[in-house]
Amino acid sequence: MRISEKGIYVGTGVRVLESEKIDIGVRTVISDCVTLDGRGGIKIGTGCIISRGVKILTASHDYKSSNFELILKSVEIGDQVWLAEDCKIMPGTRIGNRCVVGAGVILAENLADDEVVTINKRFKKLKEDVMDKNTGFKLIGFKF
Repeated sequence: MRISEKGIYVGTGVRVLESEKIDIGVRTVISDCVTLDGRGGIKIGTGCIISRGVKILTASHDYKSSNFELILKSVEIGDQVWLAEDCKIMPGTRIGNRCVVGAGVILAENLADDEVVTINKRFKKLKEDVMDKNTGFKLIGFKF
């Protein structure tokens, strides 16, 4: 695992596969019980928070293959990204800068910069605040 010169915090019970294929930027927190499957390669940017129980996966199998062939795809995570508790990042996923992936989300698609994904909704960042029509709450910088 290549760790930037300023270091990172790694919690207890972190499971790492093929650490030599994992790059982690400065000021990044890897919380307890995280799985980093580095077989296909993982790049994590600067200032990220990887919360408890997150799984970043880079390997799958070809179910159409008679020998269930292993398929490896890298994962790239931008700067200042928060992966909330127990989310799963699937092989081949790219996450832009300043994104949030909510608790329990299984993410198998790419996110552009400044996107937020929860189990039920996907948000995109706006330049101005909007009001939620259902609750009347002000949503600072995000839109449904």
